[in-house]
Amino acid sequence: MDLRLLPSHNQDTSGECQKRICPIHWVHDDRIYPHERWSDFCIIIFGWWTGRLVEIMEGAEKVDLFFMDGPYRISVNKISASDVELTLPQGEHFGTCRVLDLVHELLRELGTMINVLKEEGGSEKCVQSLTRGQTMLKSALAE
Repeated sequence: MDLRLLPSHNQDTSGECQKRICPIHWVHDDRIYPHERWSDFCIIIFGWWTGRLVEIMEGAEKVDLFFMDGPYRISVNKISASDVELTLPQGEHFGTCRVLDLVHELLRELGTMINVLKEEGGSEKCVQSLTRGQTMLKSALAE
């Protein structure tokens, strides 16, 4: 499982990092979702995904990782204490992976986004928000 984010390709013209749009998609076994050119409000959805992955690590059986628009989401269904099945909106199997792999992918991309924001002199509020997300995920991993 691989989350691909290209945070340096900022399409934000508003100056508000919550409105920052970045190319982002999931890749598993050479399958891409939603599609290779998908762009989304990365700061906002990272906050959503962080909360959902913490829920899975705390025992939830199923969570949805929503993108901002349309029916686009990946459902994360626990199939064992350490593994999850990922399904698309129509119930189509997207892949199976370890919960930890999913968490580490998001942690990696949170770190990338934080570094880009710092390099660009981005909003400290958004850096702090993403850093809180990192802390939440790392705390859940430590439990």
